[in-house]
Amino acid sequence: HLLCMPSVSFLLSYGIFVTIGIALLISGNSYVLSIHYFRSAFAHHNLNSYLVKSLEYLFQFGNGFGQMIGLLVQFAFLFLIPQELFATSLIRRVLVVVVFLINCIILLLSAALPLLMDRDLLGSLPMYIILNLGNILCSAATGFLVGIAFSEASLFSGLHVQATMSGLALAGSASALLQIMVKLTVQAFQLDAHLLSMIHTQICFAIAALVQLWAAITYLALTSSAVYKENRKNSQEQQDKNETYIDESSALISRESTIQDNSDRPSSESDDEEQIIEKNQTRFTGIRDKIMIHANTLVKILPVGPGVFITFAETFALFPVLADVPSTTALKADGWFTLLIFFAFDVGDTLGRMSPSWRRVLVVPVKFHWILVVLRLAFIPLMLMCVNPRWIVGDVFTMSLTFLFGLTHGYVGSTGMMLGPSLVQSHEREACGIWMVLYLNGGLFLGGLIGLGVQQLVPTG
Repeated sequence: HLLCMPSVSFLLSYGIFVTIGIALLISGNSYVLSIHYFRSAFAHHNLNSYLVKSLEYLFQFGNGFGQMIGLLVQFAFLFLIPQELFATSLIRRVLVVVVFLINCIILLLSAALPLLMDRDLLGSLPMYIILNLGNILCSAATGFLVGIAFSEASLFSGLHVQATMSGLALAGSASALLQIMVKLTVQAFQLDAHLLSMIHTQICFAIAALVQLWAAITYLALTSSAVYKENRKNSQEQQDKNETYIDESSALISRESTIQDNSDRPSSESDDEEQIIEKNQTRFTGIRDKIMIHANTLVKILPVGPGVFITFAETFALFPVLADVPSTTALKADGWFTLLIFFAFDVGDTLGRMSPSWRRVLVVPVKFHWILVVLRLAFIPLMLMCVNPRWIVGDVFTMSLTFLFGLTHGYVGSTGMMLGPSLVQSHEREACGIWMVLYLNGGLFLGGLIGLGVQQLVPTG
């Protein structure tokens, strides 16, 4: 727990992973929040409600789709690029910093797009297409960074994985709070909602771009620290000790058969073929070792990986339903209730993800994690009963239930991600981080697709 670890180097590295977590979510959130600009821009249009929902779905789908592409690219990168090259501190640092800077540039360009849009539906659609393309590109870059961030955090400790998860949640809470502040400003000073939504969109993109830049700087500081170098050195030494090589007897038989086949050929030609065979065997051994490491890691994290997948799939399948929860007061008329519902979820999610680092909060053992995952499925009928049929009424009760929904999501998801690295050896932790992120993003992506259908099949009651 954090309160039991006063080490300055630990706290600094913990804070850096929180910063990286914030940077990973805030970029995608900026695009999702830009939907408020389109809502005000098309307010006078007859198809406003249908159009805005369609645009919001496309933004969310583009975000999840882009992140999955980024993760798959990183996965292919690990197999195609020699591990000794990718493990080099300089190569890794340059790659991560360049991707962060690309994100920063895309976000700054996106901040300028609202200035080029107008309230004409057809005139704004080309800009929307460009904006969503930037969303997909930025999400792909973020997906690549997510895999690296969690693999790096896994090299440190479970608490560093929890720090990255907490950073993701903090970005969500900050975004929700910013939306509330914007709405308060509009109502207090009676400002033009369209103008303020444009400024809000630009501020979100600008802040996200600055956070990308700051995350790149902190990552350079992290990879230059003695603690990071020591962790990577220990991981490499453990990997060297546990590498699986081709059996000596099999290699000897292969060599003898090659010599026998080439006995009638000139010696120079036989030597050349032997060198080619040895190179191919070495290359095959390297790829085979990587496959074995990832296969063993995947088997070892089965007690928690599917639980993380189910947790995120359940949450994001029900997440769109929250926007349709009816209010029994006047809050619904001005859209306040929806903002407060999402804020309650984000605050609960943040507290849930941060709680494993607190002294008095128990981190459940691996064998009990599945029990929490299964128990959390009880929220499915409870959340649906807040919408249709409305068997659960009352704003306070609904918001309390939403808070608990976010709290359990944060705790169960965060502890699952923390427990993953504890199930593998030190040289397998990087692979573990990537596989755990694939479970997380897979659940997020599938849950988002299910959520689109759930919102259509469960109309407001």
